[in-house]
Formats: sequence, C-alpha cells, structure tokens
Amino acid sequence: MTRVPRRPLENETERLVKYIRRSSPTSLLHYHKLEYVESPTDGWHVSIATLEAKDGGPDIEIWYDKLLDGVTPVFWVGFGSEQREEIENILDHSGICPAVKFDSRNLSEQVGFSHLAKKPLNSVFTSPVVEYYGDSNAFGIYGPLGENALDVERAVNFISRVLLTLPRFIETDEAQDVREIREDGAIRSTDKK
Repeated sequence: MTRVPRRPLENETERLVKYIRRSSPTSLLHYHKLEYVESPTDGWHVSIATLEAKDGGPDIEIWYDKLLDGVTPVFWVGFGSEQREEIENILDHSGICPAVKFDSRNLSEQVGFSHLAKKPLNSVFTSPVVEYYGDSNAFGIYGPLGENALDVERAVNFISRVLLTLPRFIETDEAQDVREIREDGAIRSTDKK
C-alpha cells in the first residue's frame, strides 16, 4: 500500500494560509505551527488555526487522504474538533445545511486504513459535509477526487462564510472589512491554482 504523498498537502496549505490571512477575520484565529500528521485514512492532515473562544474552539484543518473511496486522494478543508458540540454549534449559527452526513457506520477498514464503505454521492463534491466519528468530528468541503491542487477560492469562501456567521464576530469592525473585501473579489479566479 502506498501512502498519499505529503507534498501536495504542504503546497496547498501554504497557499490556503496565505489567503485565509488576507480574507478571513484573522483576529478570530490562533494560527499553529504547521505539523503534518499521518492520518488513519491513508494520507495526511494539518491543523492551521484554532477558532478563538474562551473555552477553546474547533480547528481549521486540511486533509489529503483516501477517505472517500479507499483508492484516490482527495482534499478536504473545514472545521474539525474532538467535541461534537463545537461542530454542531458551527452548524447552528452558520445557516449552512450539509448535504451529506457521515459517521462511523459508513467506514470500512478492509484495506488497512479507514475509508467509506460505499462510494459517496456526487453532492459530496459540491456541498458541505458533516462528519461524526466519535472523537473526530468535522464540517467542511471536499475537492474533486484525484486533484492534487486545492480550489483555494472555494475553501477560503467556505471558511470565511462560516466565521462571519458566528455571533461573537458578526459585529466586529474586522468582520465588516472582510465582508467588503469578499464583495470586491479579493481572490480572483486566476489565483485559484
């Protein structure tokens, strides 16, 4: 079994962090030193920042692994937490309805690592997904199967959209600045790849 290479995740993480710092409410985030960790889904993941909250908050994470079909690498970007309640709180405030929900019942470990037992619906690639696996819970978006580049514009827009809906950030001056930047198209389509 060949593990997914780490280099695509490293490259795309650098790009994503650059644009998140430019287009998201950065005062809401505590950025981490990037540490790439092998995943139980035959790939890699990295936490880039924690959402600031008085009692902690979910992390913004990027994964590059074979979770969806057990064969083909795919990028995932979103919010991850050991605490299911943190993800549910984001869902409650964001107004974003996930198209698909995965949980431990959807997993298989037949090939030595975790992956979905059945091929997911195409909506997984176009709409946010919520995932609950015991102490690994997430709300995020998947890229297309087999792509070794991340759609940074889509990822930043998703993260910013969620951050800007959380009650503690809606009325901040920085949130207003970010809304104006997003309306002006700070990330152009030509910057996507």
